[in-house]
Amino acid sequence: MFATMPQPDGAVALSEWWPMPFVESAHVTLVNTTDNPVPGIDCDVVTAPDPQWAPALASGRAGYFTARSHAGPTVLGQDWLFADEAGHGKFVGVSHTIRGARIKTAFSDGAPYFLEGAERVYTDGSASPQWYGTGTEDFYEGGWYFKGGTHFSAPLTGQPDQRTAAAGCADYCVGAYRLMLADAIGYHSAIRFGIEHGKRNMVQPDYSSTAFLYTQPNDTAAPSDDVNPGDPGSRFLHGYTDADATDQLLNSEYEGSEDTRPVIGVVRATTAAITFEVAVDPDNQGILLRRTSDQAVGYQSADIAIDGVPAGNWLEPRSNTAHRWLDDTYLVPGTLSAGKTRVAVTLTPTPGSPPWTASRYHVDTLTAEE
Repeated sequence: MFATMPQPDGAVALSEWWPMPFVESAHVTLVNTTDNPVPGIDCDVVTAPDPQWAPALASGRAGYFTARSHAGPTVLGQDWLFADEAGHGKFVGVSHTIRGARIKTAFSDGAPYFLEGAERVYTDGSASPQWYGTGTEDFYEGGWYFKGGTHFSAPLTGQPDQRTAAAGCADYCVGAYRLMLADAIGYHSAIRFGIEHGKRNMVQPDYSSTAFLYTQPNDTAAPSDDVNPGDPGSRFLHGYTDADATDQLLNSEYEGSEDTRPVIGVVRATTAAITFEVAVDPDNQGILLRRTSDQAVGYQSADIAIDGVPAGNWLEPRSNTAHRWLDDTYLVPGTLSAGKTRVAVTLTPTPGSPPWTASRYHVDTLTAEE
């Protein structure tokens, strides 16, 4: 999707192939940010007509190509943000440069410890990361701190440059990229994509990054209803029923960037069927049903039905006994909810699975087809 290509005469060619749809016109500007003139610049811009894009962009079914770029020192205790967007769209890639220093650790006298940082993605108001990685070099599909300074440039991931106290690098510098085409991260109302710099953001390298997205400014998810199983009033208003359920007070945290902030709430657990009704917008294109639960025990599973019609199995394999709060989401297709002002939700825990837990069900109505 982009490339830097040295030329035989010593010049450098830069190329971009990202699709950049537009409705009526496009304006391209090349900016020299240095204090010196750059001679011998030539450029080509290729466009191709396609009648699908104008109506798709106007309706919000397609997004405008967007790049978010910034550089500077990282901040202790805070993730470096690749993108923090409102509206709806898709995150499709990032290019990332790191200038850091090696430190002594338990497993090395000189480790680029900033590569211990994990990426964390939050979407649509969820308090849990919907994507939680295992380390910076893992995100770029490397391993063992890009062992031995390995350089690679694959079609979708790469670490094409690594320098150690050379060529403008004070100590240890890395350039990496990842294009997320098949695994693009979609969002309906917001996305916050950050990455740690060292485990728990404990070291302070300098970062620069450019994130690539397709965006539209408006939300395509609107809050519709909330059900609180531990509140008798909420159960009555929503016709909530279950059997043999127990209530437990939970004082814990969410995993992720807020894993030191305690949250207290009542969690209801049962192995019997659960039913409740929620209000929805009749113009909906589907429903996002978000459950706030206790993930101390993993592989909670329930068959879901909407107005008695099966809608699949809601399976949550994750577990965390230290940070027990979890928000996870189930997408109900518009074929089961469109044209209705209320729907009845039935959750039937899978036989043999752990008790199904919930402190809250939040309903977002999808307002546009994407």
